[in-house]
Amino acid sequence: MMYPPRQAARKDPWKTTIYGSPLQPSRFMSHSRQQKLLQMKREEEMNHHSVKVQNMTAKRAEGKPDPPLEAVEASSPGENTVSPTPPPEQATDPDWADVDEYNSYKGKLEEQALSQERVRRQNWLRGELEAQLKEQRHQKEVQKREEIECARELRKELDLWKAQEQEKQKNALEKMLHQKEVLDAQMQERQKLEEVSGSGLLLHAFSHYPLKDTKARHG
Repeated sequence: MMYPPRQAARKDPWKTTIYGSPLQPSRFMSHSRQQKLLQMKREEEMNHHSVKVQNMTAKRAEGKPDPPLEAVEASSPGENTVSPTPPPEQATDPDWADVDEYNSYKGKLEEQALSQERVRRQNWLRGELEAQLKEQRHQKEVQKREEIECARELRKELDLWKAQEQEKQKNALEKMLHQKEVLDAQMQERQKLEEVSGSGLLLHAFSHYPLKDTKARHG
């Protein structure tokens, strides 16, 4: 493959149309308009490539090949006769414009393949990131549900403990009230016994003193 020498910047034939107007899609265009311009550009590139191939094949067909050796020997009149030698082929310089056009088309195809690979890589990375984010959200939801369930279980245990404590306090209060009632009853019974025993002692003490005759006192 022969490449052209380094020269000044040439005008890329794939960036402009045959009329000189660029076919660059703009961000202000609609999606359908952009797709239409890109399709027109691809068709024009393929048309230029087909024209180039036709020109190259036509130029190659113009050069006639050498006649075969068997035909030359058959047409010679004798062994001593000298056959005319064909003129030497002249080395033709390659058409640098065609080479530039081919290289530009090849570079365009390589750039398109690289852009497609870049887009595919970006889509794959985006899919991987979305899958990771989805998995993280799922794990967070599961963890949140577990925390809520654990909080509910703790709440149930706390309510049960409170109910048990209230029941214990109630039973202890009832027991204390019952003991107080028993003690009050015992105190009342003891007071009654003390009153009864106290009155009996007084009667016993006064029984030792004899009563005087009231009639003699008043007579």
